[in-house]
Amino acid sequence: MKRRYFIGTATGVLAGGVTGASQSAMAVARSSSATRTDNVLSENGHVRYEADAGRFVYKFEYDIPETIAELTIEIGELEWGEASVRETRGVSRKDTTSFLWDGETTPRLIIETRPDGVTLPDGVPGTYAVGDAAFEPRLRPSLPFRYSGEEPRQRLTLSIVGAGFVGDGFVYAGPAETYTRSAAGTKMTIVVPESVEKSVPHEELLDTYAFAESAIVPRIPRDRMAVCVVPRSWGGPGGYAIRNDVVMHDTVARITDIESVATHEYVHTLFGVFGGRDMYWLKEAIAEYYGYLVALNVGAETFDAFLETVTTDRSRDAVLADAELVQRTMADYDKGAHVLAALDAEIQRVSDGAATLNDVFTTGEFDLSTFAGFEAAVGEASGSSSLSQWLERYVRSESLPEIPPDPQYFVLGDRTPDSLQPTPPATSDSIGPWQTDVENDASVEGNETALTIRVHQCSSGSVTQAINDERVAISFDYEIEAEGWWERPYVEVLEDGAPVWTGSVGRSDLYDEQVFEISAGGTTRGHVQKTVSGTGPLEVRLGIVPSEACSAGDHGTTWLRVLNFEIHSRSPDEPDDNASVDPEGSASVDTEDDVSTDTEDETSNGETNNDDMPGFGIGSAFGVLGGVSYLLKQRLSDNETSSK
Repeated sequence: MKRRYFIGTATGVLAGGVTGASQSAMAVARSSSATRTDNVLSENGHVRYEADAGRFVYKFEYDIPETIAELTIEIGELEWGEASVRETRGVSRKDTTSFLWDGETTPRLIIETRPDGVTLPDGVPGTYAVGDAAFEPRLRPSLPFRYSGEEPRQRLTLSIVGAGFVGDGFVYAGPAETYTRSAAGTKMTIVVPESVEKSVPHEELLDTYAFAESAIVPRIPRDRMAVCVVPRSWGGPGGYAIRNDVVMHDTVARITDIESVATHEYVHTLFGVFGGRDMYWLKEAIAEYYGYLVALNVGAETFDAFLETVTTDRSRDAVLADAELVQRTMADYDKGAHVLAALDAEIQRVSDGAATLNDVFTTGEFDLSTFAGFEAAVGEASGSSSLSQWLERYVRSESLPEIPPDPQYFVLGDRTPDSLQPTPPATSDSIGPWQTDVENDASVEGNETALTIRVHQCSSGSVTQAINDERVAISFDYEIEAEGWWERPYVEVLEDGAPVWTGSVGRSDLYDEQVFEISAGGTTRGHVQKTVSGTGPLEVRLGIVPSEACSAGDHGTTWLRVLNFEIHSRSPDEPDDNASVDPEGSASVDTEDDVSTDTEDETSNGETNNDDMPGFGIGSAFGVLGGVSYLLKQRLSDNETSSK
């Protein structure tokens, strides 16, 4: 008797199978007693970190239902040298990466990994080991199998022994604070390792993700997601996504403007990646555009700021369907997000508001890795074939569409167009004796002795105070914080509107003295004291101006916070007190490390339990902004990871 087999994996059926007499007899005998309730392939995993040896140790055991005739356990990391085998039972080794079950014994594998700087594809750092703490993308065996009868369900679990957390895409060992929230059937967790010294706004992040979970229908159904906030000192890109999880530096773990690492990477967990050459651009374009939408709808900035950000001439002549060109440029981020914003509005227009771009990604009927599949999905969602010509023009040519300046097309969830354009706070052109001046996305607030100047990317802001004397002494404490790479803070003394002396940081040809310390993606503190003379009435100005590379994607927001500001006019014959600070008269600069902030709500170890997993997985994908030089763009292969 011949019996038909099917081939499956731990994520479901892949293809029709083949026949074979000897295995068929075994399969029939095994399946005769199988029932629906016990037809489950279970992977029971535990992982622990051995700090003294600097290694993670994974132990996997399997419960196999009688419907499965053949099972292979594949561990790709063995081929790359990122893992080694400590022990096996009930399996024989087929090749470098795979093990064949003997059909009788309960299989067991014990695998070691060493998180000592192993990289993700294309050289992006992906593992870290710092003392008793360690982090790495989690080991995930692949389980192709043959079965007869009813398709087995799968249950895959991995828990950590000791302090730490296991996510869908990563494992962290060590002390950490964890914060959880549930929304729209998804459990969300923020993991903050003990080594993170910066304050992480976990409630703000959870509020944002909870809103997005309810407002956006995911392409990839999931019931959990996690964010691991790591110290910037661990290196790697500023943010990236692995399967359902996000990893990002503590310096970008906030949502302060439209371009946010925290929203971009989160969106990757909703939509996943897209293979195929002509739709390669879609992976980053959808994360960029919906990242902007989420930030806009949670009130990070106004609709005007959103429109200015998403509307771009950068890469305007790029052809998005040209994958080789896209991989050499930022076209998928820049033009890709622009095109999707215009497409979203066009779908809503032709459907009279019945559909949005989100519907294109949730039909489940089309292969979005091909232009034809994407075109069909757009037609299905919009109910109109007229958009085929639109897509040909803006995806397969150099043309750039117009984005309608109407907030009604960019509302998510329960938001309204009016809520996207809040009334700006009343501003004043003075703060006590200070006259303020801001351009573009900048702000100034405070009082006579304590003030904050904030600028985003290529904006500028300053405060100026007039002194009716020919000599002035200034003294103040400062704190400078930069989300990514920074814009240039400065302090200067002017006479008749022209600088007499300028203190700053960065390019030494742009100022007289370095008086500040600054850290890309960090916070520095210090003290400035200076006496300056002129020939007439003087002015003192504090501010931030754009740096030379301000338009690069890894530039975020820069803050200059001034405390204990004192200003005194001095007679020309008074001694210069700079001498007590520095023999050459330079300003003193004191810096210190950022201090930690108390957190709360410590919880127990994390665990994943993926019951009845869908019939496909999601590769990881990185996003935009943070931690990488603006001259460097890391690109990873499709269905793996990508960063910036």
